[in-house]
Amino acid sequence: MGLYSIINYGFLYPVSWNEPSALKVSAGYTDWEVEMKKREFYNRVTNSSFDIIEEFLNLLSNEKIDYVVIGGMAINAYCEPMVTLDFDCVVEMERVEELRKKLKEKGFKVKTHPHTYEVTHPESDIRIQIQRDKRYQPFIKRAEIHEVLGYKMKIATKEDLLYGKQLALKDKTRSKIKREKDRLDIHHLIERFPELKKLYRDRGEISEDGVESNQ
Repeated sequence: MGLYSIINYGFLYPVSWNEPSALKVSAGYTDWEVEMKKREFYNRVTNSSFDIIEEFLNLLSNEKIDYVVIGGMAINAYCEPMVTLDFDCVVEMERVEELRKKLKEKGFKVKTHPHTYEVTHPESDIRIQIQRDKRYQPFIKRAEIHEVLGYKMKIATKEDLLYGKQLALKDKTRSKIKREKDRLDIHHLIERFPELKKLYRDRGEISEDGVESNQ
């Protein structure tokens, strides 16, 4: 499926990645089988005998809780894939407490941080980070369905991802290493979509109203 080298601050950087079409031709897999192979690989390299992402997405769907995926996982929908240990997302604010209760009932551990709720499971190294900052809430209504590493999920638009990464980069409470990762993600987005460069430069100081008010 591809080769990855591990960097010690929460994500795996791709050395190479085989396109699904190449995998289909070489191994005779169907589209569905290719996506399942991606998911199997992702769970293997993240030490996940329990598919925490599938269970989390199923819970959101069953409880009809709206959401959007942001961060490194979302950037994979637009750029060369990187396998991250953090699954960053936003859920509708008025349902967060209900979701926390449901997660605990299903055996997940939920830890409160200043800006996120961290959701983990003992059989996976993946950390689900539920963003608490209200400035990310408008991302939900603009989300689009993408298939990423074998999972179908609601992904933030590339414009919202850029805005979210700018928010993270400006947060001085984040570690230097995490902010360098934010800077790298911004670079990848702009390199892939040069039209975002003007949006990035013109935005200036970020308001609390989201991307729409800055365009």
